[in-house]
Amino acid sequence: AQFGTMVFMNVITKFFTFFRSKDYTHRGFLNLLLAVIVIGSVIAIISFLFLKVFFIKRDIEKYALLSDYYLYIVPLIFFTIVFNIFDSYCKVMYDAVLGTFLKELIARILNLGIIVIYFYSLIGFSTFVFLYVVVNASPALLIVIIMGYRKQLSFGGYSISLAELKPMLVVALFSLIGSFGAIAVTNIDKIMVNKMINLDLFFSVH
Repeated sequence: AQFGTMVFMNVITKFFTFFRSKDYTHRGFLNLLLAVIVIGSVIAIISFLFLKVFFIKRDIEKYALLSDYYLYIVPLIFFTIVFNIFDSYCKVMYDAVLGTFLKELIARILNLGIIVIYFYSLIGFSTFVFLYVVVNASPALLIVIIMGYRKQLSFGGYSISLAELKPMLVVALFSLIGSFGAIAVTNIDKIMVNKMINLDLFFSVH
C-alpha cells in the first residue's frame, strides 16, 4: 500500500498550499490524487498478485492458510491506499483528527468486537477474516463519505502544469525510498519469525 500511494501523502502536505482555492476545486488537485489512487492501486495489486509465487508457492504447506485467503489482501491494499491519500487530504483541509479517530479508535473497537465473537465461537474463521477486511476497509469509506458530506470533495478542472508536477514527483520518489527503509526496519523481525516458526503452533494453542 505504501508503494501504491507512491508516498504522495508527503506531496500533499508540502505542495497543497500552492493550489488551495476557496471553491474547493484547488485547480483540480483532487483529480491528481484520484489518478494516484487508481494508478498506484493497479501497480501495487498486480505486483502483489505476481509475487504470490514468491510468497506462497515455494513452501505451499507452510503457507496453506495464507494461500486460502490471499485475495482478501487485495481489497486491504486498495482501501489502505484510499485512506492514506484522503487522510492526508483531510489534514490539509484543517482536520487532523478525523483520520486518526476512524482508524485508531473506531476500527480498533470494531476489530476488538469481531475478535471477541470469534473467541466465543459465534463465527467461523472464514467469517472472521471477511469481517476483518470489512472493518479495516471502513475508515477509507467513512472518511470519503464524511468529506463528501462536508462538500470538501470537488472535482474541478485540472490545471496543474508539468513544471508544477515535476517537483512533486521528485519529492514522492525520495519519500518512497525513505519509506521503504523505514518499513523494512520495522518489519524485518516479523519476516524472520514467520520464516522460523510455523503458524500451526498458534492454532494448536487456540
